[in-house]
Amino acid sequence: MEVSGSATLKVDAKGRIFLPKRYLESDEDDGTRRVLTSLWLTPGLEGCLWLLDQPEWRRVPRRLKLMDVGSQQLRAVQRFFLENTERVKPDSQGRILIPESHRGLASIKSSVQVIGMGRRIEIWAPQEYEQIRATVASQWPKLLEAVLSGEDEEL
Repeated sequence: MEVSGSATLKVDAKGRIFLPKRYLESDEDDGTRRVLTSLWLTPGLEGCLWLLDQPEWRRVPRRLKLMDVGSQQLRAVQRFFLENTERVKPDSQGRILIPESHRGLASIKSSVQVIGMGRRIEIWAPQEYEQIRATVASQWPKLLEAVLSGEDEEL
């Protein structure tokens, strides 16, 4: 999955959102088109939810060190992340269900802001995302320069 762009979507009465095709289809290196039929909905960072495709989901055990017992803090992160991860399958219209528990985690009510972030999709409550966006927009030249110059460790 390689996604970018942004969309504001309505949440229907059942807690579903309609994902546009550009988020569910991707062009592969061999020229074929892949349609995502299974995604993992997880808690993200800064108050959003993440949608991961199967290849990205397969990277999760390494990132969360799931083979390690580790510290109490590591186990707490593993528990929370995995307890709040749901496999979701888009229906024939491209709708996915965001369970009530996940809507609560991300303060989602009647609409969402969906952001394509390369190998993941972020789902935000619009008011929460606007605060993040405004902060980044006010510092954009400085942030971009730091990232492009390799100085982003200081951010």
